[in-house]
Amino acid sequence: MCVYVSTRMPITTIENYLGNLKFMLDVFDRIYWRVVEVEAKQLMPLTHEKIAEWLENLIGLELEKVDRLVFDVVTSIHRALGDVVLYRRALKSLELILYENDLLMDFRDTINFCIKKALKSNVASYANLRKLVYDG
Repeated sequence: MCVYVSTRMPITTIENYLGNLKFMLDVFDRIYWRVVEVEAKQLMPLTHEKIAEWLENLIGLELEKVDRLVFDVVTSIHRALGDVVLYRRALKSLELILYENDLLMDFRDTINFCIKKALKSNVASYANLRKLVYDG
């Protein structure tokens, strides 16, 4: 199951914007959409276990049932914590949890796909690569 966590857009905006993108048309209804607001009290005390608990509560599913996890932005965690050191620590715990549950594999595969596509097409700019990936 794919879970998309939005901390910035309400579900109506997501439906109106992402739901109309060509590459999303056949998968939009199969994604588990979560619109959340991140608060510091959800993450404190900032431990690896607390981050894992927060993530499962945030998703509403056990991590074993998730094969793909998308965050629209993680800066909401920084805003909630209000401290760069705590933010980095939270992201490190989040990274380890995602790695332990094989949720970074898709990200790695996407990066490798983009690198191969850029090299094959001799594309050097992000804008051109984005156009190449999304428009074919």
